[in-house]
Amino acid sequence: MSMIGICSLCGRPATSTCPICGRLVCGKDSDPITGVCKACSGKQTKSSRLT
Repeated sequence: MSMIGICSLCGRPATSTCPICGRLVCGKDSDPITGVCKACSGKQTKSSRLT
């Protein structure tokens, strides 16, 4: 993978974009399967608990 910018969450080199919010994220701050960033995956978990 190549660097596409700076991770919005930690400042490391970003290698992907979150499909939900569009943030640039590094491999440590995104889910390796879905590509969703940690910020959005936390939101999904919280909202799914409310239902």
